[in-house]
Amino acid sequence: MFANPTQRFWTRWQAADPSGADGVRRDLFLFAKAKILGWQCSNATKRDGQLAALGIRVLLEFETFLQSAEREARLVEGHMRVVYSVPKHRQYLRGGTPSEPVLAEAAARIMSEVNSLATIADFLKDGLMSKGERREFLARLLLTLAHDECIDFDFAKAHEAQYSQPVLLSDFLEALVGPGHMTKILESRPDNFPDGATFKEAFKDAKVNFTHFVKAGDESAIADEVAWMALSRCMAFQCADGQRMVDLYIPILLWDEPLGRYVVSGIFIQIKDRLKTQSARINVTKLDFFTRSPAGHSDSIRYNERPYITIVMDLGIQPGSPNGLATENEPSSTHPAEASAEISAKSNIQATPPSNSDIDVAPTILQHMHRAKRPIHPRYAITIVGCSNAVYQVIRKEDEDQYAALLTSGAQQGDIFSRGFLRLKPYWTMSAQSFHWATGGDGKAEGGLYEPFVEGVYVGARSGNEEDSDDEDDDVDSTAT
Repeated sequence: MFANPTQRFWTRWQAADPSGADGVRRDLFLFAKAKILGWQCSNATKRDGQLAALGIRVLLEFETFLQSAEREARLVEGHMRVVYSVPKHRQYLRGGTPSEPVLAEAAARIMSEVNSLATIADFLKDGLMSKGERREFLARLLLTLAHDECIDFDFAKAHEAQYSQPVLLSDFLEALVGPGHMTKILESRPDNFPDGATFKEAFKDAKVNFTHFVKAGDESAIADEVAWMALSRCMAFQCADGQRMVDLYIPILLWDEPLGRYVVSGIFIQIKDRLKTQSARINVTKLDFFTRSPAGHSDSIRYNERPYITIVMDLGIQPGSPNGLATENEPSSTHPAEASAEISAKSNIQATPPSNSDIDVAPTILQHMHRAKRPIHPRYAITIVGCSNAVYQVIRKEDEDQYAALLTSGAQQGDIFSRGFLRLKPYWTMSAQSFHWATGGDGKAEGGLYEPFVEGVYVGARSGNEEDSDDEDDDVDSTAT
């Protein structure tokens, strides 16, 4: 029989005197912090306790080799990590931290007191996490830090769950990307319905409430029926392996109303690390996320036209990276709409907020159809290209190099080594490092190979995305006029 040690916090709360006379509820979060940090474990270390706090909130998946297994075993022994299974050979274990809001609240307090970036660097320097997992881990970390920036912790109310309170969606996104970028986002309109309400209007009362990420077992977890329950537990989701279109999902409460499936939506996030331009369009109707309201309900129109947000996080591009060097991302081909919406990574000066036509991709027959038909669910699309203070306010400028190092694997030997290594062509990519010798018909190097990577925050559909008529038809209400 397996027991969940995290359940002791809920039973402890339930058994306590509601009046607070016994002090149990008052000291519960202090007790939870002590358990995470391993204060009563003789083998506990400060860094292991801090790593355990990160694992509770942001999810940690260890590689399966000896050094990794030893580290994970220490977290199980004294820092609230749980063993899920052990292979017959017993060379490593499979573990994690089940969702427990009390533990997540305590872990948030620990993270506010320590340098989480140093803890992560110590964890990754020995290769305890795979390269593929790093990008999703970093994305979860950035989103968590943005949430925490919205919390004004009051030590006089330390007995209350302060990190577990809803925060305004607009405050959360502003903490993530900064006020300059947020101005552009607030003025944007749905990319599948250019005449729709602005972001500011559509989400004026919207809130998010998450203290920790949990792993979805399959696609069924990405549904409004699950979203409202996740909000009540302060959870966001790392999507299941193989999940279509979406890597991370954060539930949203759209209106200040009692929780239920018809008042929720979400932020659906893709994490990109590909060299070639690929479609980043996320159509949530393909995932059957939204439940149709029963016919005849007084709010059926509002419920059936709930808006949602998509974010593409292109994390691989670093400031000043030469094309094809130390990066695996390439933004979509430049379009006048995007040129007006870009924010220079060097100057960080916001361009004039784009008009509706600026946000649209090049006009197509399908888009003209959108102007005549209202989409079932308006989609507000955001693309964030880069991983620096220029696009993520939660990244301090002095920490940019450390974040860049977290995205790469193996020993870092500098740009000169990397450039020389890639010129040896151990593999081929659409980059100047592979095709520096190629010229076009005019005798000049092919421009596409030398197109610079540009950091920025973009709203609306990215130009260069492939249009999928079947995908779009599912997102349009053919009965509307």
